[in-house]
Amino acid sequence: MSRIKLATLEQKDAILKTIYEADPIQYLFFISDIEQFGLNSEATKTFVYETENRFDGILMIFYNNLLIYKRDDFIFPENDIINVIEKYDIGNIIFSPNFLDTFLNMAESYKLKYKLNNEKILSLKKDDFLKENNLNNLSSKPIEKKI
Repeated sequence: MSRIKLATLEQKDAILKTIYEADPIQYLFFISDIEQFGLNSEATKTFVYETENRFDGILMIFYNNLLIYKRDDFIFPENDIINVIEKYDIGNIIFSPNFLDTFLNMAESYKLKYKLNNEKILSLKKDDFLKENNLNNLSSKPIEKKI
């Protein structure tokens, strides 16, 4: 089983590739926060679970927000998540549906009080998004001003 480790700068491209291949729209906040602030900065801390040269899970703290990526078959050690929540005074957690059952079980076990909001990301131009943002160039794109 993989153990939680602080992500390194050398892992940045592989982390972005993992998230991008999983779903670049769903993990839009992950991608943009990494590009804008880096893996570990005043605003961010990123932890990874890595086995056999793949990332099973990624936790990114952005101020008091926790972003969670996990492979479908990976189960986070609950105490790692709880430790991150407590240590970084997490107020919000953003995760994909494949983490929901894990979170609900953890919330019950640790008597966490929470309000669950279901958010959707609507991509109006998914084909264009995927064309403009590809694995060959994960760097940030300038925002075009349309007048």
